[in-house]
Amino acid sequence: MAELPIRSYHAQQPADGHDGIRWHVSLEKAGHEQQLVVDLPTSQQVETGLSERELHERLPGALQRFAGGRLDNYQPVLGHAADWNSPIVLNAEHFE
Repeated sequence: MAELPIRSYHAQQPADGHDGIRWHVSLEKAGHEQQLVVDLPTSQQVETGLSERELHERLPGALQRFAGGRLDNYQPVLGHAADWNSPIVLNAEHFE
């Protein structure tokens, strides 16, 4: 399975009406950078039993599991319009 091409990521403040942790993720796609917004709701954050720092460190693997568990060759994830209003939502299981 190919690695999801994550260039960088950083935590952001969640949008109004959202709780938990929100990340801004930059992916490399065919020589171009693509931006994704990724959320982990508070309920799922608590379920992991991990600190925010640990979750941040494990984000690349969690996003990899999210993509690999649902998609073939990651094309739909890379094409997903995961913007501020419609982020990718991860669950506790992605951080295992």
